Amino acid sequence: MTISKPPPSSGNNNTSTGAVEESIILQQALYCIEDNYDVMMASPITLQLISSICTNIVTHPNEEKFRKIKIANPKFNDFVMGVEGAVNLLMLCGFEIDDSGEYIILKKENFVASDLKDLIAAIDIKTKNNLTTPQKPSSSSSASSSVVKPTGSSSSVSDAEIEERKKKMMEEKKKIQAEKDKIKQQLLADKEERKHLPTGVCSRKTTKPNSTSKKTFRDIGVELNKGGG
Repeated sequence: MTISKPPPSSGNNNTSTGAVEESIILQQALYCIEDNYDVMMASPITLQLISSICTNIVTHPNEEKFRKIKIANPKFNDFVMGVEGAVNLLMLCGFEIDDSGEYIILKKENFVASDLKDLIAAIDIKTKNNLTTPQKPSSSSSASSSVVKPTGSSSSVSDAEIEERKKKMMEEKKKIQAEKDKIKQQLLADKEERKHLPTGVCSRKTTKPNSTSKKTFRDIGVELNKGGG
């Protein structure tokens, strides 16, 4: 399937790696949604809310209120903090917990419009796929219990639970950043290697070597048919 990326941003595009960085966000967002597909699709408002947050920031890049969300906000706490993997999508784009521990924010210097657009695109792709994918039938006895709901409700979530979610979010952010750095280095190294390869020769990182294949003299640059002294 060919994935169409959003058009380049005309706003703050604070990135030095360009398309490499965009591809990382889009790729990781798709993986994240896929890993938590059943939970997120059972709570459709989750992806809608995340998409709306990103859209508001892209539309109003200079308004701080759209880049600052109170963690204890009932709707956000239920449908983002309380849904497995949901807050990871925002962290992919640079969101973090502020010093007070009360808000999840996207600092101005971390705002990259193309990252948010890539996340919106990933949500759109997965949402459309869900609409066109036949759902597995469930027995009548378990139909009502098969729906996955957010963890807890706004009226029952305790301060301790909110703190636990914050702690988990910080742990996830470290993992996400490490994975982003790893992918970025791989892509940049592959790009750099291709610059020094002859036309038509693939980078060694783009193909897996066949351990059972045998090298010929031609493979190592020796032409046996040429006359020699």
